[in-house]
Amino acid sequence: MRDAIVANPDRSFRITTHRAIDQIRRRAPAPTSEDVLSLVDETDAGDPLLARHLRALIGDLPPHPRAVVVLRYQEDLDPAEIGELLDMPLNTVKSHLRRALEELRGRLT
Repeated sequence: MRDAIVANPDRSFRITTHRAIDQIRRRAPAPTSEDVLSLVDETDAGDPLLARHLRALIGDLPPHPRAVVVLRYQEDLDPAEIGELLDMPLNTVKSHLRRALEELRGRLT
């Protein structure tokens, strides 16, 4: 068997690729935007129209930046805690946060 894999590296690459895909499919599904946005507390919104608009803008963000923004500003977690929770390097968390805030600021004006 080992000789067959060494003799045909393309086949071993395909097998490895398919096994990796199978592992990804077995993981729990990622939270949807509704799951993440349900964390937003609207009980003390100063301006309900602004809160609704911000909620819609945050909902339009891609999944990772949206999760980082919600965890940072709604759950008040530090970037290091967010990285640990999402299994993401600290600099990636900071980059997602910076880009998401830039996008939100741009879309608010």
